[in-house]
Amino acid sequence: MKRMLVLLTLMLLLAVPALAEQQPHLTPTPIPEPVRTADEAEALSAVDYFFWLWKLGNTQSMLEATAPSWRAAQQDPLAALIAICDGYTPTGFPELYAASDPSDVPIRTIGAKVSMRIDGSSAEQPYVFTVIVMKEDGEWYVDPQSVAITKPSATPTPAPEPVDVYVDGVLTEGYQREEPIDMPAGEDYTAADSAVSTWRGDNYRTNAAASSMAEAPAQLQQVWSLALNASDMLFSEDMQPTIVKWPREIREVLLINQSARDTIALKEVYIPTLDGRILCLRLSDGASTRSAIRVGYPITGSVTVHPVSYPMLIAGQASGKRAYGLGHMGLRYISAIDGVTDRFVADQVSSSFTTSALIDKNTNTAVFLSSSGWLFTEKLNAWLTADSTGAFDSFRFYTPQSVSARVSEATVTAAPVMSDSLLWLGNNAGQVICVDTTTMQPLWTAEGLHFVSSLAMRETEDGQQLLAVTGLGAAHLYVLDPDTGSVAADIPLTLSTPGPCTASAPVVGQEGLDGLVFVNLTGTSDNTSGLAELCAIDMETGMISWRVGYPDSAALSAPVAVYDDAGNGFLVTAMEGEEDATLLLLEGRTGVIIATLTLEGNAPCSPAVYGSMLVITTNTEDGGKVYGVRLAPGNPASPHPDNKEALVEAFMTAWADADIGAMQALCAPTWVAAQENASVMLFMYCANRTPTGWEYAPSADGDSLQVCLDRHDGRTPEWYAGAITITEEDGQLWIDPQFIFGLATEQ
Repeated sequence: MKRMLVLLTLMLLLAVPALAEQQPHLTPTPIPEPVRTADEAEALSAVDYFFWLWKLGNTQSMLEATAPSWRAAQQDPLAALIAICDGYTPTGFPELYAASDPSDVPIRTIGAKVSMRIDGSSAEQPYVFTVIVMKEDGEWYVDPQSVAITKPSATPTPAPEPVDVYVDGVLTEGYQREEPIDMPAGEDYTAADSAVSTWRGDNYRTNAAASSMAEAPAQLQQVWSLALNASDMLFSEDMQPTIVKWPREIREVLLINQSARDTIALKEVYIPTLDGRILCLRLSDGASTRSAIRVGYPITGSVTVHPVSYPMLIAGQASGKRAYGLGHMGLRYISAIDGVTDRFVADQVSSSFTTSALIDKNTNTAVFLSSSGWLFTEKLNAWLTADSTGAFDSFRFYTPQSVSARVSEATVTAAPVMSDSLLWLGNNAGQVICVDTTTMQPLWTAEGLHFVSSLAMRETEDGQQLLAVTGLGAAHLYVLDPDTGSVAADIPLTLSTPGPCTASAPVVGQEGLDGLVFVNLTGTSDNTSGLAELCAIDMETGMISWRVGYPDSAALSAPVAVYDDAGNGFLVTAMEGEEDATLLLLEGRTGVIIATLTLEGNAPCSPAVYGSMLVITTNTEDGGKVYGVRLAPGNPASPHPDNKEALVEAFMTAWADADIGAMQALCAPTWVAAQENASVMLFMYCANRTPTGWEYAPSADGDSLQVCLDRHDGRTPEWYAGAITITEEDGQLWIDPQFIFGLATEQ
């Protein structure tokens, strides 16, 4: 009981969800509208006062405006404050946004948009801070660490040192590509709705989903699962299923089983494993379409499929070790017809290839990077041949021209992003590097960004934004000018000075989620080493729009966005505990949890979605599992229960089905209205516990309930008991879900 209260307090501190489900978009509102509570006005005033003192350069008074707890933790508080603010001066008064309003906890996040003069320059630039204020001894104070700006250690280099370029292994001076690579806009990377064909779906690395759904999803339904035997774990980060819908003409030349060949509009799923296999499954039911392709070496990046449905796969290996000894490390072109490796590529230091390749459909050129920073571009000599009847009978692949250059001295950690002929990569030295593939020369390097874990490109009305997510320390979302590498915005993703933190690849919102970017975080506070969060960033204000978190969990995989035909957007993400993972379906604008599903094992890999079918993998004690999950529309609304027994039965059934929406529909309206986000609170109440049986006992002295709960920790389900409160409002019966906290084990 005490532990659950602690977890709930953590959630109130770290979840900043939507104000109400009726609001389609949570937009921070500038003061003075609307009228604030006295407590909120005092918090805003504390921030305004701090920036005013900063503008005046009165550091001693600034120090008095900082949280006493922060001052007590510093050896020399004044020196620490000066170090935080050094080189940055506000030139005006801040525009403030109230981003969170937890009325019963002593912490708030307040957005402050203010013009700053940086490093003594006469030029000003707008900057958005997510300021943390704390109430201590009845007064509001600023946490100064939340106004720290991560300073790039160097400005972008417009003309880095030239690199050597090799054509088919021969050093070539003054290389110039005759036909420049012409990588299309991300949404045009593949033929329309044909595939999730590479890591994060396309050359902009924006999302791992293809095709839309006819109706908005309201349920997560497990359709199939496949158990995999292995002596060790099978999946790691940066692995994601690849899904391709084969045209009929291609399907008939693939060496797949007859059942798969007879499947109309076959959608084949490719799943790489750490034991050297590429699983080949049918999306609809998880059945094998053929024997697994056995590469023999661990594969950690996603398999890339040719974007115009040529039967060609590209996969890079992560280790040179296999069961019977060591071998060369490299990348393989694999025929999707028979699973045979057509070509092997290695760099000059025999390093791994852990990021996923891209293929430009306009010039038929493959682009990929080794972990040691070698960039390869290969003009593919590949085409389909037809027999006398015009039907495709084979796929021809000849050795392509290979152009290579080492463009990064540090280890490449972020899969490359491309637009037209330009490529961007990120590495573990905190660098983002832009390369012109026409000459294979770096154009600029942005430095000092810490460990760059992922990149993505975002299209706006004003042009493109290059997004860089950093993790393994302080998690930030940097917005870079793709032409120059200058940092346009630095958005901290954590609420306070973090301990170890990892950040997933981002999802760039489109259609109904335009203007939002979504990132998963793990370990985002000093006192919560195991805390998973999904956060939504409003790119207009640079503020966190909402957070949904869960203690004692991790969220290593990236979320995925799905859309219905009307353009409404939803998020699906996995949060993993010690024994099981929880799959969440959320409304993208508000963070309202719609449904959850428990999966066996932990889920470090990102899911992929085609239409309404999601595929995700987990590691288990026996090896791993692959799940096929349908994003299903809701059932027709049932009549509201008109008696206590029916109400309790409906609520407990919804809990057993992890149907958060159905549970909330039965909760007392006064309880729902009192919550910042009722769905998140219900998610916390359930706390990874599933009822397997229950007995309701009405009584004139008070209703009671016995519940057998499975805690998903390997233990036998146990019986709990407690009082249940049923209220009447507006002539109907409702449940107060707080009874869940009162359940205690039976002696």
